[in-house]
Amino acid sequence: MGQFTELQVQVGATVGPQTLQDGAKVYGRADKQGALVTTNAHGRYTEAAYRRNIFYSHTANQATSVPEEINVGNTVWNPTGSGRVLSLLKWAISVTATSAGCLGFNLTYGVAALTPTTLTAATTGCTYLSGVTGVAKAYSTATYLAHPTPIFLLHHNTEAISLTGETYVAGDFEGGIIVPPGFYVGINAITAAGVGIYSSLWWEEIPI
Repeated sequence: MGQFTELQVQVGATVGPQTLQDGAKVYGRADKQGALVTTNAHGRYTEAAYRRNIFYSHTANQATSVPEEINVGNTVWNPTGSGRVLSLLKWAISVTATSAGCLGFNLTYGVAALTPTTLTAATTGCTYLSGVTGVAKAYSTATYLAHPTPIFLLHHNTEAISLTGETYVAGDFEGGIIVPPGFYVGINAITAAGVGIYSSLWWEEIPI
């Protein structure tokens, strides 16, 4: 048998954007000069949002408690047996009214194998605005059996906040906190409970 001394491979690439279906086989993409295009095609969360995997919870003008079993504010529960984990993406908080002693907010978590009680639903939905529902449940009030534990400082504010000078702070978890089935996360006040709080959470639901 002869021995190969040289192997020539021709790599093809298609010029211009393509509209494809799942499962299609494609070439790489090239620009009009033939250079391989590797830039991001969309925004950071576009693919997951387009796949209907990103969800939000929002509460408006809401009291927000310190960490306790009767959790008031913005809390998201991943039911036991959901078959999904929640990957936390974004958070936002606005404090619109003076709350004596409320010096800021933490992200907290707890174990909740059973459905919480004394429930008031938060505004929730999919960021693909089409009525899709996820597995997680979002509440502005919920009673859990386990006391939540602070794990991440969201922000600090002073007591001098008033209706004419509200504070707005937002951030990105970048998927670095995962909520397994049977756990919950929430936004809680650091010290005394706050009033007039607006808050939002984003998460991606990922199959286990």
